[in-house]
Amino acid sequence: MSWDRHFSQLEKLLVDILEEAESALTLKEIANKIEEKSPGVFSGETPANSLYSIISRREKRREQRGHEPLLRTIKDGHSAKYILNDVPTDTAGNEINEND
Repeated sequence: MSWDRHFSQLEKLLVDILEEAESALTLKEIANKIEEKSPGVFSGETPANSLYSIISRREKRREQRGHEPLLRTIKDGHSAKYILNDVPTDTAGNEINEND
């Protein structure tokens, strides 16, 4: 997958997976479902780590620009699980602008 600072195909796939999920999922579960849905989308050896990096960068950018976070993290023992926050997801994957 090619990398683009302004667009994230993986974030869009993440949102699609979480919209279909009945409960919160771990990064590994999400990465596995993304790989099933779109084989070859991950180029690295650790898809869950790549996904975490994208989530972290984009959520930080949202915070810096005054947006609500796209995801909520739920601690489950020693694991973190993710669910969608109650915000519109139609712009997921697109550039995060200050005025949007």
